[in-house]
Amino acid sequence: MPTNAFEKLSKTKKQKLMSDGIEVFSKLKYKQTNVNEITKALGITRTAFYYYFTDKKDFYEYLLYGKR
Repeated sequence: MPTNAFEKLSKTKKQKLMSDGIEVFSKLKYKQTNVNEITKALGITRTAFYYYFTDKKDFYEYLLYGKR
């Protein structure tokens, strides 16, 4: 689950991060990606990534299942 910080982002910012995240995982398999590649594609720092998500799995599951 994303953090409260992610939930407080604007709808536009969340949609961009999700869209860019889907693009990353559509090009590379889950095991082939790492947080550095994800953050580069999203245009955010590692610190910001971990501010929004616990880890790569958390981000991936949010992309697949959305808010639960």
